[in-house]
Amino acid sequence: MADENNRFTELQKHVKQNAEAIENIQSEIQIQFRRAEVANA
Repeated sequence: MADENNRFTELQKHVKQNAEAIENIQSEIQIQFRRAEVANA
């Protein structure tokens, strides 16, 4: 059971890391989009 809990904790950690990475990517996309808008204005 402890092994399953450990795996679950690892999965939670990875899900959190992936969510943070997605947020960073979305922020970068917004920055690039704004730069493109300014460049095309």
